[in-house]
Amino acid sequence: MQPPRKRRFLIISLLVIAAVIIIFFWLRKPAPEIIPEPVVPTTIAKPVVPAGYEGWQVYRNNKLGYSVWYPGNCEVIGMDLNESVTFEGPKNKYGDLWPQIFISHYSTKFYRPGRGMTVAERVGSYPDYKGPAKIKVAGVPTVLVASGIKSDEFGSDQYFFIKDGQLYQIMFLHTDEAKKNSTLFTKFLKGFKFN
Repeated sequence: MQPPRKRRFLIISLLVIAAVIIIFFWLRKPAPEIIPEPVVPTTIAKPVVPAGYEGWQVYRNNKLGYSVWYPGNCEVIGMDLNESVTFEGPKNKYGDLWPQIFISHYSTKFYRPGRGMTVAERVGSYPDYKGPAKIKVAGVPTVLVASGIKSDEFGSDQYFFIKDGQLYQIMFLHTDEAKKNSTLFTKFLKGFKFN
């Protein structure tokens, strides 16, 4: 018979050897086969172009929640597009940039009349105020302020409307070419939508 100390050492040694053998065979098991998921390419959906707007592009202002279709030959420019956006076309045969379309929605007190004020109350005192426009922009009552072309300056059509306490102004600058293309202005106004 072996002394208890030697017996304990032998038992511990056999347990350690058994553990090493078990771990060795356990680690040698082949790893389960991992089948990768197929990669689906991500695509960015292009906006559906409404009938009559072929060749036009869409501009979106997420902060104010609107979009508008504009002529594809225009550049979108502005220092702060959450205040004012300009759509500026190439030079025409007279050397004027055409079209020139401006959307203003400043955060100033004038452009934030608050709820309850009508657009006619806000801009009705303008000298060239014409009254309600023949078109509603985005389904919102709209008024027209129009000035004719003068010898030293272009005329303009300015459409004003209020949505959720924010005054919007869409201005079309008239050049000689604009006289012939007033349908473009109507098309632009009809392409303005709130999300």
